[in-house]
Amino acid sequence: MLFDNSRPYTLDMSSSFEHALLLVDRKAWAPEIAELETQPLGRLPDTAAARILAGMLETMVRLAPAMDADEFERVALPLTQLAAASLDRRSTESPTRSQISAALFKRICGDIRARLADPDLAPGELARRHGVSLRYLHKLFAQHGLSVMQFVRNQRLAQCASELRACAGRPHVGLIAARWGFDDDATFRRAFRARYGINPTAFANRT
Repeated sequence: MLFDNSRPYTLDMSSSFEHALLLVDRKAWAPEIAELETQPLGRLPDTAAARILAGMLETMVRLAPAMDADEFERVALPLTQLAAASLDRRSTESPTRSQISAALFKRICGDIRARLADPDLAPGELARRHGVSLRYLHKLFAQHGLSVMQFVRNQRLAQCASELRACAGRPHVGLIAARWGFDDDATFRRAFRARYGINPTAFANRT
């Protein structure tokens, strides 16, 4: 059952029942729940993804007493991805493999952008957080023409460039680089020049 808990609703059951709730931030998967604006309550379509989701929720409820906070976080991410796939604009057809991959890629990229400042951000941790194998994670990014760490580096460089543009006077290049996850100044400067064709200080003065 899909419902929007920001709006009033009533559940009328003819017999006793048990239920498990999966609460998801609307901002995390807004495209998949656009129809909630007009249909705040309804059944999920009977798809393979929805059945898998139901089974995973039942298992999670059963094992919850033995799980710690970290385990909950690792399991919650795949659950929300599967919930989004189950919606698929409330279609009666199961989502295709490419649709699921695209949704997963988008979610991982969002996670990376939110954690760029972490110098320890690495493929292994990302794979664990999103419930996929390291091999599949690399394959997913390769389909978009880059590696995981190339994407991370490009996003970090973009944030550094944005700060450098806003600098007035002599920029604190090392501090800016460290703030966005670069733990070595020389490595940052080489990467920045390779990306933008100019060193960070000159870039800041030019803009």
